[in-house]
Amino acid sequence: MTLPLDQNGCLCTRSLNDWLSSKKQNPSAKTGPTNETTSTILLATTLVCGQTGTIENISGIHEILKDSGTQYTLHVDATQAMGKIPVSFIDINATSLTFAPHILVGHAG
Repeated sequence: MTLPLDQNGCLCTRSLNDWLSSKKQNPSAKTGPTNETTSTILLATTLVCGQTGTIENISGIHEILKDSGTQYTLHVDATQAMGKIPVSFIDINATSLTFAPHILVGHAG
C-alpha cells in the first residue's frame, strides 16, 4: 500500500493513523504455527526527499507506529540526507537505515 503525502510533501500521518486503525478493526493476518494471529507492518520512507528537500518527521512516524500496538519494521533511506543534515540512527528510532555512499563523493571537505 502507498500512503499519500500531505501539503508539505511529507507522509500524511492522518492516513497512516487511519490505515493502522482499519488494520486493527479488520485484521487479515495469517495465523502462525501456534495459531496466533501475527502481522508485521513494514513502513519504508526517505529521511529527505531528493526532489524537494523535504525532511520527513521520522520520530513522529515512529511514535504513531509504536502507539498503534502493532508489530512493525521502520526502514529509512537516508541517502539524500547524508552530508547535508545530521543523521543519527539512534535519534531516528528506525529498525534499519540505508544510504548510498556514492552520494557523498564530492561533498567532503
